[in-house]
Amino acid sequence: MPVNKISNGDGREEATPTKLLTQEGRAFLEKNDLASAIEKFSEAFTLSGGRDVDSVFLLGAALVLVPRVKAAEKAFLTTLRLDPSHVEAARGLAVILESQAREKEALEFLEGRGMEGEPMLRDTYLEILLRAGNPTYVWDNRDEMIAAAAPTASTYFFMAQSAAAIRQWHEAEQYLRKSATSDDFMVDEMFFREAIRILAKSGTASTGREISAYFSDLVRTTPDESTLFLELAQYVPTNEQSTGRFQEVFSGRSAIYDSIAHTDFSTRIWKTMQPPSGQWGTPPVIDETSMTNNINNLHGIISTMLERKAFSVPLDNIARIRKACAPTASDPVLVLSTGRCGTEGMDHALETSGKIVPHHTMPWRMMPGDRNHILYRLLTGKLAAEPLEGIFTTYLECRTAEMMHAYSQDKTPAFINHWDTIFAPLLATVFPESRFIYLHRDETPVMKSILGKSQWRNRQLQYWRFDSAFPEGRFVFDEAPGIPLEANIAWYLHVTKTFANAFSRTIHKQRFAAIKAEKLFCREGKEIARLLDFLPQNASSEEHLMESFKEKRNDKSSLNEIPEDALSRSAVLMGTYLDRLGKWGSINLPVPS
Repeated sequence: MPVNKISNGDGREEATPTKLLTQEGRAFLEKNDLASAIEKFSEAFTLSGGRDVDSVFLLGAALVLVPRVKAAEKAFLTTLRLDPSHVEAARGLAVILESQAREKEALEFLEGRGMEGEPMLRDTYLEILLRAGNPTYVWDNRDEMIAAAAPTASTYFFMAQSAAAIRQWHEAEQYLRKSATSDDFMVDEMFFREAIRILAKSGTASTGREISAYFSDLVRTTPDESTLFLELAQYVPTNEQSTGRFQEVFSGRSAIYDSIAHTDFSTRIWKTMQPPSGQWGTPPVIDETSMTNNINNLHGIISTMLERKAFSVPLDNIARIRKACAPTASDPVLVLSTGRCGTEGMDHALETSGKIVPHHTMPWRMMPGDRNHILYRLLTGKLAAEPLEGIFTTYLECRTAEMMHAYSQDKTPAFINHWDTIFAPLLATVFPESRFIYLHRDETPVMKSILGKSQWRNRQLQYWRFDSAFPEGRFVFDEAPGIPLEANIAWYLHVTKTFANAFSRTIHKQRFAAIKAEKLFCREGKEIARLLDFLPQNASSEEHLMESFKEKRNDKSSLNEIPEDALSRSAVLMGTYLDRLGKWGSINLPVPS
């Protein structure tokens, strides 16, 4: 007899107390009252003697939303112990593992369980592979993966993404059409964003009309019309003829274009097609002394913003929680890095310390354009308060949830995501006792890791051609033609190192520590001691840090898509650009005087 049912003697079954509690939990879950839902599901599972599958699975689903990933992982594992065939729990466990940067474990779990005849699990497997940077593997094994279970709209969509990632635009368009015509297809923003990119890149004769139609549909699915219009604008070639064609395609056909055709915003869109000044510029020479001076000036500008209470809403909210709940917690910790240098290991070490709440992956991230806007203001010294204030306000709003979550537990928040590196001057000024760790690693393994796992994707601090006039306070930029990927990576590594060194000279030395990743993972006593002394008081122990760095985490060497000999050749080329950057602050040879 099922655990959550009892017979009433006439062949019908009545709900047990376990079932009733589970139903109450579902009701709370539908209302997004997660705390009450978790309480009811926990009571139901306990009441069942630890045997009710529904309650423990729903407990895991609710914990995911909090998020309490370790507890959710345990709930899904318990579900699978009670019911090994539970597909949704298997998917939930894989997703939870991936969210902790344990992609390899997630993939091995799905492979070991088997995905034959299970479309949900096969699609989850594809999604994790793509997010881990393995489009070539997905594409090369597409027939086998499609045959593993009945193909869904998601299956075809992931195949379109894998084809697009390796620039097979015609094939990507074909799979996109298959996805859109599948019985289970549902309109969502992600599909149409990818559709815009693929259709714009495929160059078919009907592309203009199809983009217009897709875009009109997209407008009906999201309120952020302006952002989506720019999403499409970035794929239009920057020449006068194509700009005119683009205007012709959308004028009178697209609801979004009609709604903004006579506004300043539409003028700004067309201006992004070509530099308003009429000439693209290249990044200035990277100079540590100039960078230091400019960061110092930025501290002053941010201080003026604080005097005007520019960030009062997010800062007041954080302060209230901190005053009520966090008498012993410290100002935030930020880890500056390029990524692929041990940040997952640092995240694990701090998370398990019990005194710090680190965040390595975050749902809200600033767009690459905004992050590069700050960088290029610092490179040029053209620090304008108004546009920077808007970016800084958005950043603090994005990080408010993480800070309040940590302070509500009387713990110190820490940010260990390389995309936050450029915001170090903001945090240093807003939080006078904040601390900063520059986690760095030898350039060659970083480059091989970025390149081998296809993790560049034009989302970093990057070598752009740009309009140095910053017209109307905007950062107008475009991909610089003829710049090899190795040069871009070298520039990124060098500018990050220069920024970190320059930033360290603008704050008290006790607030900054440069930590070598290789020494941490070799568990060198002096480096472990330096990290321990730098962290907030009683945040960890030497024994804990030694154990935490015993093994590498988020090791993606098994996911490498590029042969080692090819990576070695790229490393030599990158070394050439690093030498130039070290000597002249530029990837280009100096022009003879």
